Amino acid sequence: MPLPWLDNHLSLPSNLHVALSRLEQVKKRLLKLGLLEAYSRVISEQIDNGYVEQVKEEDGQWDEVGSHYLSHFFVLRPDNETTPLRVVFAANAGKVSLNDCLYTGPCLLKSLLTLIHRFRVNKYAFVADIEKAFLRIKLKEEHRDFVRFLWYEDGDPAKQLCVYRYTSVFFGGTCSPLILNSTVLYHLSRYVSHSNPHVVKVASDIEHK
Repeated sequence: MPLPWLDNHLSLPSNLHVALSRLEQVKKRLLKLGLLEAYSRVISEQIDNGYVEQVKEEDGQWDEVGSHYLSHFFVLRPDNETTPLRVVFAANAGKVSLNDCLYTGPCLLKSLLTLIHRFRVNKYAFVADIEKAFLRIKLKEEHRDFVRFLWYEDGDPAKQLCVYRYTSVFFGGTCSPLILNSTVLYHLSRYVSHSNPHVVKVASDIEHK
């Protein structure tokens, strides 16, 4: 998927200095709370799974022209056993942020009231969760330099600072929910064309919403 740029949006700065400054703040907080290893593990898993890639020197590492660097922080979720710590990217940081340049789009989700009512219609109800849903959607390669970020080699602050970039939709972008939900609707529409009419109706209801 491409990033949905707004028409005539303001010029997007590199924000490299902002990313450097905020990384130092996050590092100090992680060390204070003893969470550096857990934070590093989240990023390492994303690299291992191909959601994030390192920007090499021959690919314009540290370039500021035609690039944008995101600062990042963490949110603690002690009630969540699978993801107790979430890494969030501040796409709203800077005088002109990445989010300022992207189209948010309409909300494609059903209202909570509608969902509750639908549970009373039929005998059975099915609930599913797509693990790491945002990250499973690939970004077009020409847009990946706008979602760069800084982190330490092997997650060790004693080692050199490296430049990484997302190959997938990241958590924190104003357009991420739109990209996710429109992608789900697209795949539903392809699947239901050869499915039973009840599934077709459900997908149709979602799409019209």
